[in-house]
Amino acid sequence: MTTGKKILRINQKNKCYFCFKELPKDNRVTLLHHINHNHSDNRLSNRCLVHVSCHVIHHSHDRMKMELNSL
Repeated sequence: MTTGKKILRINQKNKCYFCFKELPKDNRVTLLHHINHNHSDNRLSNRCLVHVSCHVIHHSHDRMKMELNSL
């Protein structure tokens, strides 16, 4: 695990940024999410750890909003 992820786990008290449930130790089911959606903004304050499932739900809501706005 990278130092950044270790710091995020500590800062987030090992909880998912979206659902606040505990993050598993297995990093294969934990993703790094960019809060402002800018993937080149790698400041620690713009990154958080989330469950894969929470990340999918979050971005599916983003896509729905974009589709609704295009109507």
